[in-house]
Amino acid sequence: MHPGNSTTPSYTLALDWRLLVAVSVGLSIWLIAIDPVVNRDAILYLRAADAYLQDGLLASQALFGRPILSVSIAFLHKLTGIPLLWCGHILTSAFYALLTWACVSTVAIMGGDRRTQWFAAILILSQPVLNDYRSAIMRDPAYWSLLMLSLRELLLYVRSPGWRHGTGWVISILAASVFRFEGLFIALAAPIAVALISAHPRSWRHGAALLLPILLAALAGAALFTATNNGQPLFPAIAFYINQIQAFPARLEEVQAATGKALLVFTAQEDADVAVYAGLLAVLLLNICRAVSWPLIALWLWGIANGLQQRINRTDRGILWVHLAVASAYLLIFMFSNRFVLERYSSVLTLFIVLHLAFMLSAWWQTSKGKGWRVLIAVVLIGQSLDTLHNNKYRKSFIRDANAWVQDHTPADATIASNEMYIAYFSGRQYDWSHYSAHDFRVAELLRRPELYQDADYLVMEVKAAELTAWQAFAVDQGREEVAVFDGQRDRSLRILRLGSP
Repeated sequence: MHPGNSTTPSYTLALDWRLLVAVSVGLSIWLIAIDPVVNRDAILYLRAADAYLQDGLLASQALFGRPILSVSIAFLHKLTGIPLLWCGHILTSAFYALLTWACVSTVAIMGGDRRTQWFAAILILSQPVLNDYRSAIMRDPAYWSLLMLSLRELLLYVRSPGWRHGTGWVISILAASVFRFEGLFIALAAPIAVALISAHPRSWRHGAALLLPILLAALAGAALFTATNNGQPLFPAIAFYINQIQAFPARLEEVQAATGKALLVFTAQEDADVAVYAGLLAVLLLNICRAVSWPLIALWLWGIANGLQQRINRTDRGILWVHLAVASAYLLIFMFSNRFVLERYSSVLTLFIVLHLAFMLSAWWQTSKGKGWRVLIAVVLIGQSLDTLHNNKYRKSFIRDANAWVQDHTPADATIASNEMYIAYFSGRQYDWSHYSAHDFRVAELLRRPELYQDADYLVMEVKAAELTAWQAFAVDQGREEVAVFDGQRDRSLRILRLGSP
């Protein structure tokens, strides 16, 4: 990497970083406190951390193909002795604090004044979907924070090409890619953006200096990817996504045929491919709008229509648009190859849109001649903040209560079968984890697959209202009565059946 000018470019972070970290950590503590149970995916990460502590990396990877978060949780546990669950929460909170600081710092580097930085802080701390995972344990907060940090380092590198910020960008974007491999797409595109967009006379050289270590890392990753372990790919999840993309043309023909038969008639069936593409694109756009939130999408589009993105200088604006374009392209590929996308996946776009919005809201606030714009902005931000601070996760308290019952009313050596992973893991009872791949099994499957429960002393089932009759028939067939019922909201309940001898 060419050393160039190693002088750090000047910018003013008007907000104290300690304040940003304190508010972020406080928000995380609150959201963890009001969430009665940790998310389901957390169980997988915690089990992989257990496996790492007991049998090492390969055992952890056997449970989850990319165990970086689990290894980090295990390492923190070994270092501090803090339980694995709380180690996971600590890491997630730390990543959110990093995301908050990196977002505001990036806005400052882009020329945002104190007001603009305040809007950036409020936006990143109040966006409901982005902050919904503060009480969860998952890879996304780590990916988001490191991705934002990489953008910060890239903007500094463009201003002052040199070892310090170039190395900072390489390390942060590769670290982000370790948590979610789609970061590699941005890692490959960003240096090209620097070469094409930067006004520096040596922009091509500076872009190449960033691209070279990424290519070397990609080659090393490809070598690892092609390695096998007992005939299995080293990274099975990544291999699965690649296979999905490769199989897309053949699968598309099947989907087109099914869509044409179910939706269209006569000659319209010849346009089934159009219906499929339009439907997938519509679902993707719907998920993006939900992830960013409809009010913020509306404000962002209105700001673009009025040219407010021009308040960001040309080079920064171009780099930001490249990040948006690459992230959108990945979501499009994912949607077309997998035929679904989660709002959580789409939240990566929120990061870049928030940077735009900070400048747009600041401009509206400053130039508004009346109170209209200020009232609108205040209503949107207050509404989002309330949505973030008060969510619906309290509805899961019946799961916590059922878990407490299992702990208090069953022998310590009892075996359970359950489709609720929180209880399977935190009850402390014996559970056959070979059935983990079927953790979402429903009542109907109990009749077809008795191996799911036949060796258990207790069956703890989440039952939907539509399944209640079938569940009661199953209990009668087993000659057993429910020993406990915990009613939840949204027509769900947890029902416990004693299968073994009392």
